[in-house]
Amino acid sequence: MSAEASNPSRFINVKVLSQLPEPDGLIHFERLPVTTTVGELKVKVRDHVASKPAVENQRFIYRGRLMAKENDTMMDVFGRDAVCLCCCFNPMKLIADHDYR
Repeated sequence: MSAEASNPSRFINVKVLSQLPEPDGLIHFERLPVTTTVGELKVKVRDHVASKPAVENQRFIYRGRLMAKENDTMMDVFGRDAVCLCCCFNPMKLIADHDYR
């Protein structure tokens, strides 16, 4: 096992809450590298959700602040002590483009 893989401070657990009915409004990424950028997290969300919300329509909020810098890493946003993130994205265009009836 590499030193990086065995160092738990190099990873973060991320929970993404959304208003979408899929997948029950919660997406969970375990042991996400702290070097993951906001932009890369948006791609992971898009790839995980069946309706594939466009990256440009996702808005992540943490402690009331928009995570606007796509190149910020999880370490930049949360620091070393962060264990879990709960954030929301607002897929208004996605909802308008899909019929959830």
